[in-house]
Amino acid sequence: FLGLAACDNSVEETASVGKTLMPPVPLTGMVLVDDQNNPLPVDLLKKQYTYVLLADSACDDFCQQYIALTGKTISQTTVSKPVKQLLLLGYEPEKDWLEKIKQENPAITIAVLTRPIWAIFTLPFSRVASDMLGAPLFLVDPRGFIVMAYDDLNEAGPLTKDLKSLDSKR
Repeated sequence: FLGLAACDNSVEETASVGKTLMPPVPLTGMVLVDDQNNPLPVDLLKKQYTYVLLADSACDDFCQQYIALTGKTISQTTVSKPVKQLLLLGYEPEKDWLEKIKQENPAITIAVLTRPIWAIFTLPFSRVASDMLGAPLFLVDPRGFIVMAYDDLNEAGPLTKDLKSLDSKR
């Protein structure tokens, strides 16, 4: 029984709004494409911290809020590795909106996924999200592991606190 508990892939609550994944969830290397249909590096989610936002059919109010909060965190937080934003879209985004988002958020990378790639690449994120309410935001560490998930986030403070805490453990 104790052995089974040790293998549990549960989500643990931390002192902040975020949830620490124990154990962290590894991501597979995969070539994604940007909004111009250019390939992104296979190690896109390694060597830095990355906030990952999933917006399958549209970037709704939660998505817009998470872009703003992660952007604020990135501009106000100093850690040992760079911090980026990755917005995963499963549809053809409207060009003017896309340009506006990229101009307002220089740390953002946008990947537009086909339905088959979406199903494969977002599977680890979906598994974590099934334990949460609402539309989660994810933090991937420099090794390429999902380490934190956030749900119903309204301010950047918890993001900053958790990012500094994770970085100090590296």
